[in-house]
Amino acid sequence: MSSTSLEIAIDPAKLLLVGLLSNDGSLHEVVAAVCRFVVVRPRGIPDGSSKVAVEIVFDPLEQQPAHPYYCDRSRLVRRLAAPDRVKKVRPYLPV
Repeated sequence: MSSTSLEIAIDPAKLLLVGLLSNDGSLHEVVAAVCRFVVVRPRGIPDGSSKVAVEIVFDPLEQQPAHPYYCDRSRLVRRLAAPDRVKKVRPYLPV
């Protein structure tokens, strides 16, 4: 399988298992390619102050990858979460 400029290589050995707290209080886990702190400027705040959020990027169609694969970038989902919603981050262990 060859990669094109629209695909990225996903290696399960480099993925993270991220536990997110949903609005109803349940814990939802996603296998993420990216989990990092980012600075955001929320709309509607008059003083223009910045906040910290957690950016999580994942492939919703491959939540249990066992082998490396190529993923079309348009398939990736990017989510921003408040830091207190991220309950755990640990290495993903492929089955």
